[in-house]
Amino acid sequence: MKRLFGTIGLTYLTVLAVAFFLPETTLYLLAAGFLLLGGGIAAVIKNCKNGKTVLLAGASMALATISIFLFRNYIYQPVIDKYSDTEISFKGYICDKVIIAGKTYTVELQAEEINGEKSSIKIHLTGTGDFEPEDFDRVEGKLFVYANKNENLISKGFFLSASPDDGYELKATGEKHFSLYNLAVKARDKCNTALTRLLNRKSGALCKAILLGDKYGLSKETKHDFQRAGTSFLIVVSGMHLSILCGFLVLILKRTRLPRLLRCSIIVAFVIMFSAITGFPRSVIRAGVMVILAYCGNVLRRQKDGLNSIGIAALILALPNPLVVGDLGVLMSFSTTLGIILWAPHLIRFMQRVIHFNSIKLRLVRKPVDLIINLIAVSVSAALWVMPVQTLFLNRINLLVIPLSVITSPIASVILILSLILILLYYIPFISVLTKPLSAVMNFLCGLHIDINSLGAAIPFSSVKANQPFYLIWLFSTCALVAAGYIISAGKKYIVFSIITSAAILGFGWSVHILTDTHPTEVYLNQSFHGLTAAVSKNGSLSVLCCGGNGTYNDIILDDLYGYSGVIDNAVIPNRINYSSYLTMLREHFDLKYIVANQKFAEEIPEDADLEMPSGSKITLVLNSDTSDEVMNIDGILYQYLTVGDTTLLFVPHYGDIEKLPAQYRTADYIVMDFVSYHAELLNCKTLIYTGRQNKRYAKYRELLRSISDNFIPLKKQSICLKMNEGR
Repeated sequence: MKRLFGTIGLTYLTVLAVAFFLPETTLYLLAAGFLLLGGGIAAVIKNCKNGKTVLLAGASMALATISIFLFRNYIYQPVIDKYSDTEISFKGYICDKVIIAGKTYTVELQAEEINGEKSSIKIHLTGTGDFEPEDFDRVEGKLFVYANKNENLISKGFFLSASPDDGYELKATGEKHFSLYNLAVKARDKCNTALTRLLNRKSGALCKAILLGDKYGLSKETKHDFQRAGTSFLIVVSGMHLSILCGFLVLILKRTRLPRLLRCSIIVAFVIMFSAITGFPRSVIRAGVMVILAYCGNVLRRQKDGLNSIGIAALILALPNPLVVGDLGVLMSFSTTLGIILWAPHLIRFMQRVIHFNSIKLRLVRKPVDLIINLIAVSVSAALWVMPVQTLFLNRINLLVIPLSVITSPIASVILILSLILILLYYIPFISVLTKPLSAVMNFLCGLHIDINSLGAAIPFSSVKANQPFYLIWLFSTCALVAAGYIISAGKKYIVFSIITSAAILGFGWSVHILTDTHPTEVYLNQSFHGLTAAVSKNGSLSVLCCGGNGTYNDIILDDLYGYSGVIDNAVIPNRINYSSYLTMLREHFDLKYIVANQKFAEEIPEDADLEMPSGSKITLVLNSDTSDEVMNIDGILYQYLTVGDTTLLFVPHYGDIEKLPAQYRTADYIVMDFVSYHAELLNCKTLIYTGRQNKRYAKYRELLRSISDNFIPLKKQSICLKMNEGR
């Protein structure tokens, strides 16, 4: 077969992704795989043209389904059943750099012994405050662990998570664990040091993000702007970054007289070193495999094939760990690369014909035009092929991503290459003086890059929420049209027909949605790092009702809130001091009309509140035409009782005591609880949503919480939207 590995690898990866995110489809996928396998065997016997392709697709489909079933049930689930919601005695080491961002630390632990038994389990630890052990220290102590619900962490082998609790006693033993990866982390630290010393704060943070994938230095505003503009892929180390650096290295090596084999060896060594320094992100591994195959094929004088290369990369990543598809970055990396392979060449030829490229004879004009055509083709192909992933998993479409990518990608490429050169100059004696003029250039380019993205993010409708059913209908219809086009080897007429049909489906769906939408009041709940933000919206009105937790780390929901409105009519600051910094963050992005604060923490708020509620007070806020919020301060704790028509919702904040809450407020359709409240058994509701820490206290009272409501929903770094008066 011409593209054996492409067929096997891409089919295998696609089926794994479907089975991972829709586990209930596993049996159907297995049945479909065997049907395809049988059909392929029959087609091969009858000498059908595509019989072998169908045979391999069926075999890959069946293998993928069986692989993820076995991995999930015999590797992942036994770990969860044995250790989840228990206190363990841990011995092991810190297997990566300790990440400290503000008051938060994130630690990746590799176990060697758990409860006296040998184990190789990885645990993800997050917390606030001080953390004494350092990178790669051997540690031991007690941890309370629970099942990890974050798909990205599960895909990396972190089946369990832990957070500081009463039984938390993790201490360094005084020994270090050594591996070659330690050297890569030290090299990364050296790069960080150079960029920090040579560039201003904003530029240094941007260069660290682009070159090393370290986004912790970027301001919340900058990250938010990149997300809204749809160009956040530029500040995440990906295959694009590795390809640019390898291309730059190839240009240098071509000017040398080194043997072809030696040049290939240098490129392979660079790919491995860059992957290690950036922490082996899957997108870089994918690109690294493809680069190594391309240059090794060049040495062996073999013709390279992009589809076979991406198929091999898929197998290398997914065969050892079928859950790798839980990493959204993997899906986005493969979808964009596949789009570039399949569509970019056709778009390049089309644009060349339109502008009569072959008639351009002057080299000084031909080269820049060719570069622009390639850049547009790559940006369009990548943006269109990643759109299904963004729609399905992020519920968002970035309308300006193509023009912004065309403008900012060249700038990001130059910043990437110059960052590497700047670091090399910094550590080379005698020529480090050259870093000063280069730093000035870098500061200018980084500022320009940030300003362009900020301008794009500020444009209305630059980012559109795609959370309505008609978007999914349009998406699947368009994908079906594309697939049918490849099956029948469609020509120009079919392409035009597909574009018109896709646009018509989207336009019709949007029109029907506008005509039939009743505009119910929506309550958007986002749980992020032990904190909850609740946004209440209807017809453009927006109020933010905060319900306990650490709001400082809820900045990831800014983009979702901005999708509702640029104005916050009411903001309630309850009983946690950390909301003072959260309020400042909201003020930077929204026009805050009315602020209600707990008087107990009024001094912690960096600006005056419109109303400071003392203990024993009660007010009613009218949020919109059919929604009211009764705010009660009982012994310094702010409870909120939301009424939307006939539907009610109670917010119970941290340290809430239900016995002190008036009886008429203890019953609601929805109850959102940020802490296992005292006397919680007095509550009654149809749906109970728990957004607090899943720690020992939670494990102890979990059955009590489940007894309050048949519909019990624990949230962990998740978001849900409640459409009031319409059910969940």
